[in-house]
Amino acid sequence: MADSINTSLGERTRRQITAGEDIFSYGEAAVEIYLVIKGLVRLFTKNKDGQEEEVTRFTAGHIFGELALLEEGTRSSRATAYQDTLVVVFTAEEMKELMQKQPVLNQKLITGLCKRIQILQKPVIDLPELTEVLGSDEKEKVQKQTAKAEEGIDLYLSGHGDYSEITEDNFDHYLYSKEIECPVCNAKIEVKKVRQSRLRLQEIRDDLRPIYKNFKPEWYKIWCCPECFYTARKASYFDLEPEQKSKIRAEFKAKIQQLFGDDYQVGYSQPRQLTEVFNAYYVSLQLYKLIDASKDNFAYIWLRLSWIYEDLEEEKLSSAASFRAMENLRDFYFSSSNQQGSDQEDKLALLLAMLCYRHGEIKEAISVLGKLVHNPKTKHVHKQMAKERYLDLRAEQRKNRQE
Repeated sequence: MADSINTSLGERTRRQITAGEDIFSYGEAAVEIYLVIKGLVRLFTKNKDGQEEEVTRFTAGHIFGELALLEEGTRSSRATAYQDTLVVVFTAEEMKELMQKQPVLNQKLITGLCKRIQILQKPVIDLPELTEVLGSDEKEKVQKQTAKAEEGIDLYLSGHGDYSEITEDNFDHYLYSKEIECPVCNAKIEVKKVRQSRLRLQEIRDDLRPIYKNFKPEWYKIWCCPECFYTARKASYFDLEPEQKSKIRAEFKAKIQQLFGDDYQVGYSQPRQLTEVFNAYYVSLQLYKLIDASKDNFAYIWLRLSWIYEDLEEEKLSSAASFRAMENLRDFYFSSSNQQGSDQEDKLALLLAMLCYRHGEIKEAISVLGKLVHNPKTKHVHKQMAKERYLDLRAEQRKNRQE
């Protein structure tokens, strides 16, 4: 379809956009509509606090900038090329002519507009105006598509930005490369492992986060296979059932390319970029959803995301990720198959208590800590930690009641 549109409009409508270049931005007159031929475009809008949020992405075959179909519109969003991108550019009149010649464009515009209506929630596009552009017989389709858009996948937390940080030069001192075999597709891949002997631990926080001098291990906790896109936490990278491997081989790469674009590749550059680290964590969440992984895997990912956001001083995002870690860890902890007694389970219980406390669930935090304290199978070191926190929270609870 993109080729036929391009042919009918002529070579003058083709525009090459370099990675990082804005296609349009806030307040600009909406006079052009775009069809992506190749590359990846990210759309941003501003929330009520004036902060930018990424709301969607466009890959080959997607149309965006449809606001130009309405008279005297101005942009309430910013579109930027995430990769070197080729687009076909046309005016509202040219688009209307094409819609008459190629009815398939109607459905494509409906789908795109409905998603933006749902995501952006802007008043500049409403159903009556949209009906005037596309025809009265399309109104029911618009309403159905708008409802369906609510079921879409939100890849990132709302408010997730564009992070340009790269690893510090000294990080190489703590790392070494190792070749492993992907457990899904058997490809030989190179991964980075941490030299534990070189780490210098400064403290272990109440949420069990270890703080090291001059190094952030969270950047290296996710391994990726560039062949089949299998992306998961390092600690359990090889822990897959045969049916899970089959499902990943059959569905996962296509699923990720549908979200990121056909040109997207998993993996890391050298030096490693924080954007790649975030993508690896979020891709791993999609992997765990696909294979219906245990809830502790989700909790692990969300907790590390909260730590990375914290390092960026993204307090709202850190809290949102931490809350999701708590929800998943709570589900895992209270599952009938999870019995206390092992070192790892003690740590998870301590972590759950601290997460509950962070998010105002002090009563539940005290309950979890109390079980640790009174369980004869709890390791001594964990029992002591639980007892100290238990007494602190009980004292805080009594103080709150008195006030």
